[in-house]
Amino acid sequence: MRVCTKCGQEIDAEASFCKACGKGMKKGAPGALWGKRASVKAGEKKWMRSGIIAVAVLFAAFAAWVIYDTVGKEHELLSTKTATAGPWSGPTYVPVKAEDGLVRIPVADIEGGVVRYYVYSAEGKAVKFFLLRAQDGSLRSALDACQACYRAKLGYKQEGDKFICKNCNMAFPKDGIGIRSGGCNPIPLPTKTDANMIVIKAKDLEAGAKYF
Repeated sequence: MRVCTKCGQEIDAEASFCKACGKGMKKGAPGALWGKRASVKAGEKKWMRSGIIAVAVLFAAFAAWVIYDTVGKEHELLSTKTATAGPWSGPTYVPVKAEDGLVRIPVADIEGGVVRYYVYSAEGKAVKFFLLRAQDGSLRSALDACQACYRAKLGYKQEGDKFICKNCNMAFPKDGIGIRSGGCNPIPLPTKTDANMIVIKAKDLEAGAKYF
């Protein structure tokens, strides 16, 4: 096929004139050259489109790899932090049960100035609490939750003579545990000592289930 240099109409390669405008055509005329150039340009455009598509595919694949690699590294870092976190990232709770409506814990378990964490199952919930000795030697007990932050379900950690809320980071002296209440203070838990046992009423633990 050739192209008429006057009107641009495609004409047969063997035609001697353009049927559209009547212009005479000769073999090897500029119209043929024009047709060849148009064909070459069309090929170049097709190649350019293919190249753009290939580049786009490569870019998308590279972006996906970067995202996957980044997410993988973040997950690995989080796993490492979790594995190497300090002991207060998750204290060990000792399970306790009630007998005749009472939970009994040996007094010897809380000697040495170290806080002890316990968990009691009530109403399908894990009611967590802790016991410790104040500086004057008196027994202190509280739920591992407060009225302000209990929905976060994070509890407290001990740092020296203070207890830190792991949700809001407020600090409370251990001598106030079990005495002060309200706000972010650990919720007091009634206890008594009977011989060598710490005695807690199951109903008091069950009443605290709403905070867990």
